[in-house]
Amino acid sequence: NREVSRPYYKQLGHHYEDANSYDLAEQCYVAAGVPQLAVEMHTRLCHWEIAHKIAMSYMSEGEVGLLYINQAQKLETQGKLRDAEKLYLTVKEKDLAINMYKKHRRFDDMVRLVQDHRPDLLKETHQFLAQTLEMEGSFAEAEQHYIDALEWHSAVNMYRSNELWDDAIRVAKFYGGLGACKRVTVALLMAIGVNEGSKYLLKHALVEAAIEHSTETSQFDLAFRLATLCMTKKLPDVHLKH
Repeated sequence: NREVSRPYYKQLGHHYEDANSYDLAEQCYVAAGVPQLAVEMHTRLCHWEIAHKIAMSYMSEGEVGLLYINQAQKLETQGKLRDAEKLYLTVKEKDLAINMYKKHRRFDDMVRLVQDHRPDLLKETHQFLAQTLEMEGSFAEAEQHYIDALEWHSAVNMYRSNELWDDAIRVAKFYGGLGACKRVTVALLMAIGVNEGSKYLLKHALVEAAIEHSTETSQFDLAFRLATLCMTKKLPDVHLKH
């Protein structure tokens, strides 16, 4: 009688599993009417294809989903995130896999899955990570995510608001060219004054650009002070434009 023998098949399955006789254990678990134990066994052994084949043969789609999510969560608590990811993706739970990496701050893996499975959310994801990292003071990492989100202006503003002027100038120059640099130079001079600010401008060869932008935006006092301090040959031009 199959019903009577089922508990014994289950016991026998445990015995064969403990003895590393996995094929026999699988047969016993299936005969006992507990194919999920065979799936769990093969999952623990990273026999992904075998586990999935058994699950799809003997279990409903809903049962498979619940089992795999439960197994993935166990693997996650053990720190086996890549294995957990495989299980989540097998049952098409990509958002659970993405959130798992987010929770564990594995941002590169998070972005990888978003790129593969939620490309419409990629820009938003980079923006979220950039803002998170900026608030934590991880400016270099935040910058990279702003750049990946095509938001280099935000990276410049981040550095400006934290008075990291060398970095603000670097990003503006690389991604926005001289026009973007000019705007940063004036912000710099307004924030820390001409005397201190001119040191950064000299270092980055931006004194002339700053004078030009100051005159273009009718900030003639700033242009006069900067020209007087660092580039007297530009004084006639400032007078002329004034």
